[in-house]
Amino acid sequence: MTPVVRAWVAFAGLVAIAIQQAAEALLGGDAEMLADVTEPVGRRWGLDPVTTGLAVIGLIAAIVVASVATYAVMWWRAAAFRVDADSVEMTTGILMRRRRHMRLDRLQSVDMVRTLAARLAGLAELRLTTASGGDSGFSLAYLRVSDAARVRADLLARAAAVKTGGPAPQTTPSAAALGDEAFAPLTDFGDAPARPPDGPPPVRLFAVPPARMLASLALWPMAPIAAAAVIIAIGLGLTGPRALLGVLAGGATSVWMGIVFVWKRVTSEFNFTADGASDGVVLRHGLTELVSQTVPPARVQALRLRQPFAWRGFGWWRMDVNVAGYGSDSRGRAVVVPVGPFGQAAQLLWYLAPAMVGPVLEPLWRHALTGRGQGEGFVAAPRRARWLDPLSVRRRGYAVTPHAVVIRSGAWIRQVIVVPHARTQAISVTQGPWQRALGVATVHIHSTQGPCVPLVAHLGVDEATRLMREQTRRARAPDRPTAP
Repeated sequence: MTPVVRAWVAFAGLVAIAIQQAAEALLGGDAEMLADVTEPVGRRWGLDPVTTGLAVIGLIAAIVVASVATYAVMWWRAAAFRVDADSVEMTTGILMRRRRHMRLDRLQSVDMVRTLAARLAGLAELRLTTASGGDSGFSLAYLRVSDAARVRADLLARAAAVKTGGPAPQTTPSAAALGDEAFAPLTDFGDAPARPPDGPPPVRLFAVPPARMLASLALWPMAPIAAAAVIIAIGLGLTGPRALLGVLAGGATSVWMGIVFVWKRVTSEFNFTADGASDGVVLRHGLTELVSQTVPPARVQALRLRQPFAWRGFGWWRMDVNVAGYGSDSRGRAVVVPVGPFGQAAQLLWYLAPAMVGPVLEPLWRHALTGRGQGEGFVAAPRRARWLDPLSVRRRGYAVTPHAVVIRSGAWIRQVIVVPHARTQAISVTQGPWQRALGVATVHIHSTQGPCVPLVAHLGVDEATRLMREQTRRARAPDRPTAP
């Protein structure tokens, strides 16, 4: 989150609290207290206390919004960056200047993001991600769209040249011919033509229709519960004014959380498209905020496929990945198939993990997606584990291929996780008190931060120990198959 966005969020929170307190004072029986404050203003303009209070609230909100807008513009005008042969620097701040430095050999991705305000102004933001993730990356906000495309191409070309030891690309006067104290302003990157892309042009893999995306939200597991809660709340509210006020007060937070969840899903996954390129999968999506990101295969640490019960009739799946470098921002950027048939996920697998697709693995995938118990190389949880997990114990299990571990789980929400051997970070075995009593344990295959949490629950102790030892050997084997 950029400093500008943080400032907007902070001021918006203050405005919301002020408006809430004032509204409670007006409508909750404390109008006298508010009238004491606004009486001089109302007497001057001939307004009643309620109208005067609302006018004061509006004036406060306008002052706060104007302050935020002024700060944002000043911060943007003071921001600058510089790109040289092996690094990129960013300087920000108005009263306190801050300079950040990133080595290009640590640069993992450069995503282009266009918020609604940026789109109206014809601007774009570039988000630079490093291998360590977290707060080590930074963003260049905001540039003209054409300049942002040029900067992105230049950064990726320079990073590739540094990593491969090849010649550095031709520099542009606005980026590399400047001194240490002279930074190119974010509103101008020069007029150098964009570098032609390397390799063949991207190939459109699939696009998610908006109707399918909206239907998937209506069939998400929480949707029926939310609908039932709304119906019950309406029924209670019709019994009397006090009950209605109680329902509104008690359900406001839940309703707001539901609205936020649906809005975030709609705005982030609207017009979702995936293209296969020479350097990975290019994802474009967004309603109010347009995002263009590239997921390189070498940075994918784990993959997860999920299918809620209501999606089974349509054959839809949701696929997301753990990507090295995304850090705490991974959940918002890790979705590669928001909703679609398994064939679309298989298309992405050809780019992200080609060793996991092919005719030889079709039976394994079929059993992983819909099967139960033993079969096709899967090792299932023992029957005694049904006391801990009676509904989905038959779905729990794992299979090992020459390149990855495939973990299967979930009865109502089917789930399949794939962890390449070469991407295994660590492995551990845990055992709770009830598991000790039944002689079972859980194996955790640790991955980078993200939505995929690879674990095989309720295996027999001997089987869990064997999996830990063998997976450790496979992860560090010098002759293991190299990941793409």
